[in-house]
Amino acid sequence: MTIGFLTPYKHLPRFTKFVESKYKCVDLKDSIQKVDIIFSAPNYENCTVTEDLVNQCNARYIVSPSTGTNHIYVKSIPTIDIKNDPVLDTIPSTAEHNIYLILSLIRNANPVLQLADLSLGILGYGRLGKMLDSKCFFLFNDILHMDIHDYDNEFFTDTDVLSINIDLREENVNFINEEFINKFNKNIILLSLRDMTNMSTKEIRTSMRKYKKLYYELTNKLHNL
Repeated sequence: MTIGFLTPYKHLPRFTKFVESKYKCVDLKDSIQKVDIIFSAPNYENCTVTEDLVNQCNARYIVSPSTGTNHIYVKSIPTIDIKNDPVLDTIPSTAEHNIYLILSLIRNANPVLQLADLSLGILGYGRLGKMLDSKCFFLFNDILHMDIHDYDNEFFTDTDVLSINIDLREENVNFINEEFINKFNKNIILLSLRDMTNMSTKEIRTSMRKYKKLYYELTNKLHNL
């Protein structure tokens, strides 16, 4: 059986050793070829699975190790994923990583900041957003939320630290742009666990130079833009 990887996997040594010992593994980013399974994880550029790709690969299944499937636009073959699996409520590692990155940013801020004086804004109030809220409840002065259909009245006026937890979907591409950033009254500290697809980086940098003191965390590398 052949698995075609649409997104990287070799940075996970244990997973790589397991999957390569049991299956033939090919990289679909190098070339489109016949496979039995398409493997695609979100948060990577060009991770989208379409009916056209399925037909080109003659795939029988799609596998995604993700909590959401907004990157998959296929109904013709089964998708195997962990979306809405109850076990996810017992796995806080991503939320804890989110907190670690927030603490790293605060620790490196100049002037020195204290969590008890700050308001955390959570953009995207799904499973991860709610878990982050519960773990940060006693750390911040206030926690504010914004989701697809509503947001707290003080979200744009009081947020000091903005954690971006929106999922990867077409309408979110470049959602974080100059117009969005300039809605905030304060000089915000910005953190995202997602890739840059949700962000118009050039616009963010332009906005920062003109209006904001902005910090952006991506893939565990701390950048003071």
